Amino acid sequence: MKSPVKKEYITQGFGENPASYSKYGLKGHNGLDFRAFLPNGDRCYSGGQSEVFSPHDGTIKENALDANGYGNYVKIENDNEGSVLGHFSSLSELKAGTQVKEGQFIGYQGTTGNSTGIHLHWGFYKKPRNRQNGYDGFIDQKGLYQPFSTLPMQEKTYTEAEMSAMRLERDSNWNKYQSEKADHEATKSQLEEVKKELKQFIETLASKLTTIADKSEVIGAVERILTVEDQLDKANKAYSELETQKNALEADKNKEISRLQAEIEEIKKQSEEQRKQIEALLSDNFRLSDDVKRLGERVEELLTIPQQKADFEPFYSVVINFIRNLWQKK
Repeated sequence: MKSPVKKEYITQGFGENPASYSKYGLKGHNGLDFRAFLPNGDRCYSGGQSEVFSPHDGTIKENALDANGYGNYVKIENDNEGSVLGHFSSLSELKAGTQVKEGQFIGYQGTTGNSTGIHLHWGFYKKPRNRQNGYDGFIDQKGLYQPFSTLPMQEKTYTEAEMSAMRLERDSNWNKYQSEKADHEATKSQLEEVKKELKQFIETLASKLTTIADKSEVIGAVERILTVEDQLDKANKAYSELETQKNALEADKNKEISRLQAEIEEIKKQSEEQRKQIEALLSDNFRLSDDVKRLGERVEELLTIPQQKADFEPFYSVVINFIRNLWQKK
């Protein structure tokens, strides 16, 4: 196991300041607080710059905000141990359920939650976790981990202007935290009022129920409601059956209409064919009439010649009579 920071400077050790933590039901500080440093080893006075790393292998169990405590924090756990890293500048980009390795980058130090300045809180516990030990199950990890690196502890000196700017930023972060804390307390108070109103409503309702003289009336009313619901179910089933029958009749009607339409189309087709046949017969009949007329005129013309009339009169008389009879019928 390694330190979660590259450059280590503990500002508050395990078990320190018992008076400050007794109001939380703790014997003292239940972890180690580390000062924030930049990657080059200089002091860090702005959130989102000082890196935090996983102290051991494990799975991220929680990545959340505890506004009145750890602020933005990450909980990492394996089969033997677990760590809570608090006061991040923002939620880690690693989601709950992510597997991490010792020394893997987790996020940046900040001053969210119950914090007076940029730092990292590291709480460590062994499994099974004994939450009755006075420190909510956390133990002193001093001596159980190795340094992340051996960066020198020399610190950069700052001008008065730089220190003033850093103090202004620190005060701004503190004021922001106080504002968020006040909003949280207001929301908590509102929730308590809602809980009281709900509790009062439940007590009033229970009182009214216990003052009913004849509880059999309540039972009877419930039975009547159940009877009505049963009748409603039966009515719904009957309606569904009627709807099914209606749909079946509708389908039969549509099928019969389709059949009749097909028969009508077939009759139309046959009628059209018969009309064409009649027109063809009439056309042939007209052509035959014209041929008979022309033949008759030719015979009459031949009969006007004396010699031909004398020679062929017997034959033509028969033909002429036939043609005339045929012509008269036309």
